[in-house]
Amino acid sequence: MRNPDRQTTFRFRQFEVSNSRAGMKVGTDAVLLAAWALTDAGAVHEPRTIVDAGTGTGVIALLMAQRFPGARITAAEISAEACTEAAANFAASPWNNRITLVPEDFSLYARSPEMPGRVDLLISNPPFFVNGAGAPDPDRSLSRMAGSLSPLSLVEQSAAMLSQHGRLCMISTAERAVADGIRFRAAMHRLTVERLTEVTTGEGKPPRRLLWQIRRQPEPGERCDTLYDRLTIRTAAGNPTPEYRRLVEPYYLVVK
Repeated sequence: MRNPDRQTTFRFRQFEVSNSRAGMKVGTDAVLLAAWALTDAGAVHEPRTIVDAGTGTGVIALLMAQRFPGARITAAEISAEACTEAAANFAASPWNNRITLVPEDFSLYARSPEMPGRVDLLISNPPFFVNGAGAPDPDRSLSRMAGSLSPLSLVEQSAAMLSQHGRLCMISTAERAVADGIRFRAAMHRLTVERLTEVTTGEGKPPRRLLWQIRRQPEPGERCDTLYDRLTIRTAAGNPTPEYRRLVEPYYLVVK
């Protein structure tokens, strides 16, 4: 779900994002995930260490910096073009001293000796596509194709990276096979789905995306029931729904 206007510079309330070099442009998925993550009543632990896996233009990392003033954010990105753009966006932001860009494959960064048990929030808008030719532009194709940054890989890597109270927040397509695979992989690694939100683009339409919040399995005697809910982006008339507006209004200049 991309922004329809495809601006070369995307202006938010507190920062701007250059949007011309990275393969994947600023879109609804990334902003929605960043605005939604850790908004449920159960996730009361404010993150101090945040990792944005596959940062692209850096929009999720920047939104995390705006939302969590006490956090330090690491943004990992494999694409050289995207790294160049993200670095400029971070440098121009009010939070350049709290965001670190790591220009390498996230799977390599995840195996760094300092990573295990240190991350309070691992967040990612990962590639969705595992088959086919991908996009014609090589950089865009790299950013869209699932590999070491697939949802299943993120679940596996988060099992080692997350702190005691850490969360993995990510977005996926809504196919049942995808959802079943994520749940199964989480259970294999002693993780549990804390919240699962179905995202529909309009009233009466089937879900297009799933927003995942995953944590370590609860300790004995601790309850962790999955919160299931649904978010609809537009009314039947094509206007933003009140719940979508409330979620993203702190970040967009104009909610369209």
